[in-house]
Amino acid sequence: MRLPNYPAFYFGFLSSGEKPSNHNSLLGFPDEDFLTKVYLGLIKDGNGNSILQLESLENGSEYFKTEIKTFPKLEKIVNKPVHISVQVQKERYRLLINENKIFDLPKAIALNHKINQLYFQVSDIGLSDENVGVFISNIRAAKGNPDLRKNLLDKGSFTTSAILFDTDKAIIKPESYGILNEIGNILKSNPELKIEIVGHTDNVGTESENQILSEKRATSISTFFNTQFNIKKERMKTSGKGEKFPISDNNAIEGKAKNRRVEFIKI
Repeated sequence: MRLPNYPAFYFGFLSSGEKPSNHNSLLGFPDEDFLTKVYLGLIKDGNGNSILQLESLENGSEYFKTEIKTFPKLEKIVNKPVHISVQVQKERYRLLINENKIFDLPKAIALNHKINQLYFQVSDIGLSDENVGVFISNIRAAKGNPDLRKNLLDKGSFTTSAILFDTDKAIIKPESYGILNEIGNILKSNPELKIEIVGHTDNVGTESENQILSEKRATSISTFFNTQFNIKKERMKTSGKGEKFPISDNNAIEGKAKNRRVEFIKI
């Protein structure tokens, strides 16, 4: 039986160099200054695998390129929402698809470029948009977290509001996988490290409801580390503070978002 083909999808980011970030020439020559893109190919090989490859280009020439990586799970997520998380820290590039880490590359990014544009491209395979397409939504760009390893191991704690949950529930949203995987890797590479996970909420709802919700959310994070990174439950203590200790104004939307946070404390 002939395997179906799908359009290749490219995504990444670029630097426009001395040109404005919306300059028309970038549509034809996005790699004039610096471009990092991931090729996500749903055209399967004879074994049913899909493929991924990352390439960085500087001034039109190859700067960095990975080997082609097979990824058989992609066929299973066609026609389903997929969360893609990219994290850049200096030269390091990390890519996760849903909760699966795909790339962790220490030297993929050239430092002497200012990244100021997102990049998306879909190949043309002769089908109409009604028959095939890639739909992109819920794009979020955020300033990188401080060095979590340093804060946790040396300073003994850090707090983040980047771990998101369904409203009034303890179900972790896929947008949280990036930072959770980073913390999970810290725990995995430091087997003697023990932590307390402390949940906080805003003041929506009753005080007793928020207390229970904060405890459940801390437990959900502990369960994630246990199932995804095999971190023993004895190394993680969980607790919740509910709405008792706000760090911002609960009368403002931005303040509520800051108050919905998680603390990680070395014990």
